[in-house]
Amino acid sequence: MATRAVVLTTTPQQLSDGTAGVRIQSFKYKFKWAASTSQPTDLSIFHLDEDAWIEGKGAIWAWQDLGTTGTVIVT
Repeated sequence: MATRAVVLTTTPQQLSDGTAGVRIQSFKYKFKWAASTSQPTDLSIFHLDEDAWIEGKGAIWAWQDLGTTGTVIVT
């Protein structure tokens, strides 16, 4: 996967399809993420990180809190 920048909002965005590991990194804030086969609807269940390496075990979705947007680097 090529390195890319993704702007996160309150809507979960798919960052990985789960076929390979993914690294998600933010330099300024923490982001929320979850593994799910489809876009998460219960946003109260999540992991909170600034830098995460996730093995390829399922699609990864990430988002931010209400009123917060920011960029993460995904590889």
